[in-house]
Amino acid sequence: MKTNILIGFIIWWVIILGYFFYPHISMMTGGDMMMHEVNSAISKTQASFLQTDPNTLPNAKEVEIVELSDGDVYTMEVTQVAKEIGNDIIAMLAYNGSVPWPILKAPAGASVTLRFINKVEWLETTLHSHGLRGDNIMDGVPTDGGGTQQVMQTGDSFEYELVFPDTGIFWYHPHVREDLQQELGLYGNYLVTPKTKNFYNPVNTEEVLVLDDILIEDGKIAPISAA
Repeated sequence: MKTNILIGFIIWWVIILGYFFYPHISMMTGGDMMMHEVNSAISKTQASFLQTDPNTLPNAKEVEIVELSDGDVYTMEVTQVAKEIGNDIIAMLAYNGSVPWPILKAPAGASVTLRFINKVEWLETTLHSHGLRGDNIMDGVPTDGGGTQQVMQTGDSFEYELVFPDTGIFWYHPHVREDLQQELGLYGNYLVTPKTKNFYNPVNTEEVLVLDDILIEDGKIAPISAA
């Protein structure tokens, strides 16, 4: 009799404990699986270009100014380079081998075809021309962000038909994971020159400055969230 009562008491407590703890265990397991999936996505990405050994990459080129005229076709490739920052050599992303830019200089009123090629393994990207007035199908905003362009995968190319109606300085950058890709070096400037010589006051020299910060830890760019 006592044995039956003891067994029944144990079973009753097992049921109670299972009721309260099993949902939490299931939720924890689901969370762990979700975190594993996120970490897997991060590791796949990092293994391709966030964790590339800079010693295997060509050195970043000096920034250049590319003079463009109406009707020109210019090819821009996204690649990886090794960039010296302080006392560290960092693996970064680059437009035509330089971090930052090149500066694309064109006269106001010009139209230029920019042939854009993505050559980085696992990188998804586009090119957004910030501040330029033009056709929205050339704006580089992905469809999942309310735009018109499909995200470019490795090996993809796209021809952007750019117009420069306004004098001034503008910039270009990705419109996919800007926090990641701009941090790694993907940004540059358009310099649109005026049609008339007296548009600006005369100066001795003209320089283009871009100020950016970057967090480096233990000789590498600090981890960037996948969210």
